[in-house]
Amino acid sequence: MKKIFYFIFILSSFNIGSAVTIDDDFFTVSHVHEPFSDSRIVMTGVFSNKENMHVCYIDLENDTVYISKLLGLGKNIQTYTLDHKTDLNKSNEIAFLLRDSVYIYDIVSGKLINSFLTTNEKIFFNYLSFTNNGNEILLYNIDSNLIAYYDVLTGDNVKNVKINSDSTDMQFISFLKQKELIALKQSLDKISYFSLIDGKWVKDINFSRKANKPSFIDSDNKIMFTENGNFIIIDANTGDTLLVKEIYITKPDRISISSNLKYICVNSYVFDLEDEDFLYTYDLDNFLEKPPLAYVNSTFDKALTHAIRTGNCGTNIYQGQTILTRFIYNLEKNRPIRSVVNKALLDPIKSIISDNNLFFVNVSKVNEMYYNTLVDMNGSLLKYIVLDKKPIFFVDNSTYLVCTDSNSLFFYNVLTDNIDRQIYLGPEVIKDFYYTSENGGKILVKGINSLRIFDYTTLELERTIDLISGLDIYTFKTDHLKHINYFVSPSKLINYNILDGKASVHEIQDIPIEFRYQDISPNGQYVIYADKTNNLGIYNSKTHSFSTKKLYNNIEENLISDIRLIENNQTVLYRKKDVSKSLLFQYTYDFTADKIDSVGDNETLFNISSDKSVLIKYSSLCHTSYDIDIIQNSQSSVETTTEITGTVYPNPASDFIKIDMNVSAMNSSIEIFDAYGKQVKSAIYTGEEIDISSLTAGVYFVKTPSHSYKFIKL
Repeated sequence: MKKIFYFIFILSSFNIGSAVTIDDDFFTVSHVHEPFSDSRIVMTGVFSNKENMHVCYIDLENDTVYISKLLGLGKNIQTYTLDHKTDLNKSNEIAFLLRDSVYIYDIVSGKLINSFLTTNEKIFFNYLSFTNNGNEILLYNIDSNLIAYYDVLTGDNVKNVKINSDSTDMQFISFLKQKELIALKQSLDKISYFSLIDGKWVKDINFSRKANKPSFIDSDNKIMFTENGNFIIIDANTGDTLLVKEIYITKPDRISISSNLKYICVNSYVFDLEDEDFLYTYDLDNFLEKPPLAYVNSTFDKALTHAIRTGNCGTNIYQGQTILTRFIYNLEKNRPIRSVVNKALLDPIKSIISDNNLFFVNVSKVNEMYYNTLVDMNGSLLKYIVLDKKPIFFVDNSTYLVCTDSNSLFFYNVLTDNIDRQIYLGPEVIKDFYYTSENGGKILVKGINSLRIFDYTTLELERTIDLISGLDIYTFKTDHLKHINYFVSPSKLINYNILDGKASVHEIQDIPIEFRYQDISPNGQYVIYADKTNNLGIYNSKTHSFSTKKLYNNIEENLISDIRLIENNQTVLYRKKDVSKSLLFQYTYDFTADKIDSVGDNETLFNISSDKSVLIKYSSLCHTSYDIDIIQNSQSSVETTTEITGTVYPNPASDFIKIDMNVSAMNSSIEIFDAYGKQVKSAIYTGEEIDISSLTAGVYFVKTPSHSYKFIKL
């Protein structure tokens, strides 16, 4: 069931309502199937919190990832082999062999097409392949040297072929579908071809170099493998050594080849078969600019990386497991395009909510570079934005992500990835920034003793405000309209009107000396303090009153931190640290109702925008991931819920979509937005099909008056 939220503007209590339901968790890859085109690379594995195996296919051409649950395949499967039909661009079928059973799935929908037992005279098979026409499945048992044919539709065992060999150490190399051969290694220096049509050996390849398990590339008549730190190519017809290249890695690894048979990935290196030289070597110390690659496309501008260490994870904040992430990678710009799993993040240091609440970015810093994950409010990862400048805020309806290098402000265009505008700020030490859309848009830059106000349209400096020279300004906030509120040590609260330049000073008195300032509400009404014994202090500037609250339950929970007010609510968000276990706990305290609630367990670190009512919660479990909560302002809204079922189908779709919603949604307005929030289509909901044939391929969102649905246009 999806929950739809309706907002009624009356006085209500503070609440947190889930905005999206996201159940992605980290993806542990068991097998990566060899790609056959740049549009679909098939990968299988499991999510830590799911009961079923999942199939993931990656489209490098369009930077998209599709993940489907495979019903009937549990997550604890240890050993399996898989294969796809020869032309997966026309057929979505993929087959799994699990000891004594074959499962055939549609990888787009995850639907089980057929399954059957494979026991043949109590023989359990080791390897599987579709035939070239896709009508049958071949199974090979290495102990008995038996090949069995099974009908894809009926599951019947239609034919068996016995392979005769004197070898006692036979090793499977590859099924060669198009030639209807099987390649088997009969000794360390000999690979033999067995004809599936004639039922006999047709060719032996003897070569001087011994390969433990070579990677076999039949399309170009080459055998490729690693041995003693060398990358070796051997002619598959003669056995002659064509090339030996030193790569200083002795452990054999999977070797993949691009769809145009030009580029080879071997042990994370990339080798150009035409120029016979290495084009790319990875850098272990600079893993995000030179990552280990598993596959490169035919134009050598995109790649799929191996799993990269991007941080630590676990419930204990000091001791955890290594986070491993796979990326679609841009080789021209040396930056990730997106992670394979939707919610996988680099270790976040903060989140920034866009000015129209369409997106947020998770900001991570690695080797002095900022890796910013752009995510929409449905939880979908859109792109990575890699900058050498610190991100600050969004402006102009999410068009620009404003960044700084301390001396200047830069306006990064999220759509074009260009720096379109710039403000030079000079050498003054900058303490904070803020943007308000009021009165044509203003950019506020706070230094140590001054506040500069720039006009957003012209980027010209309008005025400079003296912030009481010599006094320490703790906090700088606005009420989103036209006022700036800031707290000045030791006891002044100042309100400045941006429009008329007038300021008012509020003297704060009778605050106990042991209480230290923590935060101020944007409207300046509440000032929050805390002492060393975990007592919270709340000052109300309207009533001139001061109250306290103890924020711990026992002696072990003796450190509170990150105390923040949520918008203009009478609610404080804070963390407590259990010293004995090195764990973090998150709570809210409603000081009007005098009520403490938990908003996260010891697996979650939260981050909240200072000017938007959105809470981003980060999981410290593997992988680092996020959840999105919408926080309703207690001064203005109340949440009521109506449960409805809502789906978009087919998904993915090419020509049309249908939306399945309640009758109550009939005749309501529907809007379709692209991944950057641009409206591309509108319609009235009638329950009929919506034509999307004119849209380009990509991710889109259907927005109704009460909810949003994501779909993929093929």
